[in-house]
Amino acid sequence: MESLGTAAALINVTQLTGKIIAILYDYQRSSRHAHQEIFAVKRALQELRDILEILEGLSAPSTGSHELECFKYIGGPLRICHLELNSLEAKLSSNSKLLGRLGSSLTWPFKEKEVQKSLDILAGQRSNLHLALTADQALVVDISDMFNRYVKCSDALPVR
Repeated sequence: MESLGTAAALINVTQLTGKIIAILYDYQRSSRHAHQEIFAVKRALQELRDILEILEGLSAPSTGSHELECFKYIGGPLRICHLELNSLEAKLSSNSKLLGRLGSSLTWPFKEKEVQKSLDILAGQRSNLHLALTADQALVVDISDMFNRYVKCSDALPVR
């Protein structure tokens, strides 16, 4: 995956996360049940979005940064997040469209175990993305340190 492809994928997943958060606000206002579950999902998505936005900035082609290893795999964390978010969005959207037609309150479409499964998947992928970010930062620091040592060594050499 090229860095431009990575940046586009990050933007896509970030936008999808924002769309679901907006839908969850509707559920929070209109639903009479599952407020804790709605809040938990919304918080997990906001945390995921925060990491995605940091990664977006680092993967933008204009920054000249290298591509994170975890984005090179087809089944990597971005892909898994995208699949899980699409699943959440489909179930939430279909129910919220009914609200417009019926004019009634929204019914939370998930059972507690379904919510926990989604939260576990998203938390795992958020951890993978965070770990990739940490490893990337460590690599940048290591390369910078090696460059500084090279400059010091080359400055110490006599000029002919």
